[in-house]
Amino acid sequence: MNDIYPKWKKRPLIPTLSANRELLKLNMDLFDVLEILEKGFDCRASKRRSDTIEKCIKKKSKVIKVVIVEDEWRWSDEKVWAIIHVGEVK
Repeated sequence: MNDIYPKWKKRPLIPTLSANRELLKLNMDLFDVLEILEKGFDCRASKRRSDTIEKCIKKKSKVIKVVIVEDEWRWSDEKVWAIIHVGEVK
């Protein structure tokens, strides 16, 4: 089942419900998230846990931020990346 999700560092990218809504609002998909993680720059600016990854990319006049954390699927114990936030940085 996880073959439907793009992978970053050999783990599927799984959006939380709120991140999924943010993706829809920005007209983005999981492959856009993957591009930001692969080509973006580190942009940690807020106080988050040390294992949280924050990456940004500049698109036209906007900066888009993606925030992910390590997680695992409860039913299979497979390690995944949970996308917890996607947004524009002002």
